[in-house]
Amino acid sequence: MLELAAFSLLFPELGDLEPFYLPSIQGELTSKGPYHVFDLYCQDYGCECHKVTMVIADDSQENVLATIAYGWKSKSYYYKRGLDKDASESLTSGFLDPWCRQTVHGSIFLDFMRRKINREPQFMSQIKKRYRMFKDHVNSPFYVPIVPPPQPLPDRVVSLKDYRR
Repeated sequence: MLELAAFSLLFPELGDLEPFYLPSIQGELTSKGPYHVFDLYCQDYGCECHKVTMVIADDSQENVLATIAYGWKSKSYYYKRGLDKDASESLTSGFLDPWCRQTVHGSIFLDFMRRKINREPQFMSQIKKRYRMFKDHVNSPFYVPIVPPPQPLPDRVVSLKDYRR
């Protein structure tokens, strides 16, 4: 399984999704925005996951505030492809991805994006169009996957010998 890749890496001329503003300052957030959304998709050849990962960042685009996974197919679609019922339910309603960077404000952004998805059909149309463009590109026989450089081990891990004791 390959890493997810940002749409804007393959299509820089189209850029990222439009920044958004929250309707009011909520929780401990100090700003209504703008908040930036980076849409990431699966690079696996032939995969038809119909899923987007939306990374929400602050105005500087340096601080990730939430990472949201969302799938727009039916629960049965994901269940037939190996997800259990709970995972299928979570994906079709959107969830904060526990394997990705989150902050204490994540639920605010998840609620906002759920409302946006449900109330703005043009937003989901845009996501689906970008997904199809991305998948058509990565399914090309000439596509070379984007692989990030390896991350160094944390300071507290000296070597694998530490795990063998």
